[in-house]
Amino acid sequence: MNNKILLLALVSTFSSCSIFQNTKTITQDIDSSVIESNDSLQKFLGTYEIEVFNLPDGGDGKFSMKVTKEGDGLKTTFTTEEASQTIDIVGTQVEEGILYIDIFVKSYGINTAFEIYVEGDQVTGYLADMFELQGMKNPLIESDESIPKNISSLIIGDYTITLYDVPGYGEIDARIKIFLKENIFNSEVSYFNGESWVNVIVNSTDVEDEAVFINLVDPEVSNVEMEVYFDDENSISGFYAGQFKFKGERIK
Repeated sequence: MNNKILLLALVSTFSSCSIFQNTKTITQDIDSSVIESNDSLQKFLGTYEIEVFNLPDGGDGKFSMKVTKEGDGLKTTFTTEEASQTIDIVGTQVEEGILYIDIFVKSYGINTAFEIYVEGDQVTGYLADMFELQGMKNPLIESDESIPKNISSLIIGDYTITLYDVPGYGEIDARIKIFLKENIFNSEVSYFNGESWVNVIVNSTDVEDEAVFINLVDPEVSNVEMEVYFDDENSISGFYAGQFKFKGERIK
């Protein structure tokens, strides 16, 4: 019912505006030659709980959706039946670090879009380029049963590491915590800046072939990946951004 009220309010207020009259969706206006890498798409994967504020009817609207990989791009689906019955999702694109989810309101023939900015698990943005939205992005929930228990026990823990030969810094001390939350692997990363420990925003944590791949936000170079390999039950090694080697040990 909330989504139907939202759609009716949008139609009543903007049916005469050119933004809703036979317009192309946002992703149709994006230059097709702009292709985002798989690494840059990783931060947008997850389940979204979004609230849109100050709609024309004076209320707010809530949406739940899931963004997953599909081939070299992204796919979005609503996770509630109510939204799926009234709205079609026609495309999902990333342009200049912004997630665009194009939608088509079936009952009224209206094209518009969600414009979403993702920073860690926090999201902000706009619906129809004018209604502000805020919400949370949660990791995609995958079954942990496919990962053997002996591998899980090997991976989970707190680690200290040292990155070597980082330009302008030399060696950098860092910490990694790998843990299970709601049956999926998560991680926390921090580094020592010479005075205190600084937390890093983690976009995603994936386990593949007894290795952990942590996609995180580096303030100097945007999103990078940290590859963590488990040499034995107490020692780890790997690479930061594919080139800076690190070694470390388990502390818990």
